[in-house]
Amino acid sequence: MNTIEKYSVKKELKPQKIEKRTVFLFLFQNKVYIEKHTNPELLEGLYEYPSIEGHFTRNEIKYYLEEIGLYAPDVKRLESIKHIFPHKEYHLQCYVVPLLDTSVSLKSSFNGGKWVTLHELVTYYSLPSAFYRYTDCLNDYLI
Repeated sequence: MNTIEKYSVKKELKPQKIEKRTVFLFLFQNKVYIEKHTNPELLEGLYEYPSIEGHFTRNEIKYYLEEIGLYAPDVKRLESIKHIFPHKEYHLQCYVVPLLDTSVSLKSSFNGGKWVTLHELVTYYSLPSAFYRYTDCLNDYLI
């Protein structure tokens, strides 16, 4: 018997699924909006910044925000990042969205969340590592 037959054959790896997401850093009165992660099987108990599926231009984002009742004249795009998990690859783009008021609730458009200061965010809330770079950027926008 040939010894090579005793060893299992390594299966060919499937290509990773790529998911494109647009992340929002909603800012109001020196606070940022976060929400509880919704997938109970993955990253349970963590918080995240609101996001939508797909990548969009700044004008498309401004139009989208108007459609959900948010007026944000000064939307700024941050650098895109790629975050690789064993099962999935995330391609994230992010927009900083300073809001002039919060009369329209973000809770109805997203998963229900809360406004927190930067200190509260880094002290009391855990976010997935994919968002760390965006959290670091908050130092430029929040006191």
